[in-house]
Amino acid sequence: MIVNHAHSHHPSRAVFYRSIVDWSRVDAMVSRLPLDQRPEVLELVMSCLDHAVMECVFHRLDVDRHHTFLVLCQDRYHDEGLLEWLKQHIDDIESELSSIIDRTKTQIDQVLE
Repeated sequence: MIVNHAHSHHPSRAVFYRSIVDWSRVDAMVSRLPLDQRPEVLELVMSCLDHAVMECVFHRLDVDRHHTFLVLCQDRYHDEGLLEWLKQHIDDIESELSSIIDRTKTQIDQVLE
């Protein structure tokens, strides 16, 4: 797990799973692009990461907890306490999310090459 708190204040990185993302790798991918394309591509990267994380969570989380999770996301998507909540309800979710995030970043990186 790589924690890069130097970038945690960035609005697009205000996600509950930010502590398990290697932001330097995201920055390296985006920095290869022309300056005018970087903000849009960064938002696309974040959207892809969000989609991958949410798909994993809903696949692993008991159906009876889906609504609670959605309400928590609506109120506290930026709060890393949400990851702690998930860890209480899904075994080994942090390492699974870390793997999914890494795979997603690899796929995005391949597209950007």
